[in-house]
Amino acid sequence: MVLILEKRDLNLKEIKGFILSPGNIFWQQKSGTHVLLSAKSDFLNIHLIEKMFKANHVLLIEDQINLQLQHDFVEFFKGHHSEILVKEKLKWRRKLMNLFSEELGSDEASQFEVDQLAWSVFSKIDREQSRNYLEKDIDLFKRSMSMATGYTLCAFLLGYYHDDFLSQIFTETFLNLMDLKISVPLQTLKMQLEKIRTQENLQVEDQQILEDIYQLSNNRNLLLGERYNGSGAMQINKHEMTDLELVLVALNNHYSFSCGPHKSIFYEIKNSLFKCDEKILNVLRKSLETKKEIAPLEMGA
Repeated sequence: MVLILEKRDLNLKEIKGFILSPGNIFWQQKSGTHVLLSAKSDFLNIHLIEKMFKANHVLLIEDQINLQLQHDFVEFFKGHHSEILVKEKLKWRRKLMNLFSEELGSDEASQFEVDQLAWSVFSKIDREQSRNYLEKDIDLFKRSMSMATGYTLCAFLLGYYHDDFLSQIFTETFLNLMDLKISVPLQTLKMQLEKIRTQENLQVEDQQILEDIYQLSNNRNLLLGERYNGSGAMQINKHEMTDLELVLVALNNHYSFSCGPHKSIFYEIKNSLFKCDEKILNVLRKSLETKKEIAPLEMGA
């Protein structure tokens, strides 16, 4: 079956806040020819689009992500942020858990869509800085987004409910991954890290690559290539890790440096496609399985 995607007029307000294009955006020339301005999931050149929009050019979009999910995700987190008392936050948490479990945890939802939503709620990175990172390497940018998103939302599922903390770990995780100080070309590093990611146990040369990254970046919080069995550069095993460190190690092993498409993190948790510490995975899965009642905030910050 051939999928036919219908183009419609672009609503400029609907794409505000996105850093990557939420759909395929076209300029319709007077001849009727459609010229692609921004491909879905690539850099959103909002300045060019705004300029053309103000000049009354016809702009179209196709294959746009679900705007109702975007609205609900943002509004529910705004409600969560506005409450001070934990019991009041629980009302919004319940709404969010239902959204995570059903719509965003469905087979149709992509990680790209969840990344965009998380960026709009948690990111403290301005557009100019974001554009500089995109020009550095778009695949690394997308992976860093997925890492920051997965880390932040897993923290939320585990009961870390303070909004400032969630924004902090999203932003710091993304920046830490994008600001790697390296002694080899970036493409070489990505190949090295992808090789390390796919190995069950790390060799001495792999540990040295990671140790060089840690020393040059002056940051050991990345947990790149760490293993639950302690064979990573830091040689810490799962029994020495916090719950969030267990999640970060799993995410680093989950997301490829070649940035292939993924189902949403919620779908992968629900279907045990996210390979994490079993105890942590059970808590994450239980949170998503619960609808009317939700797990108490036992592990929160």
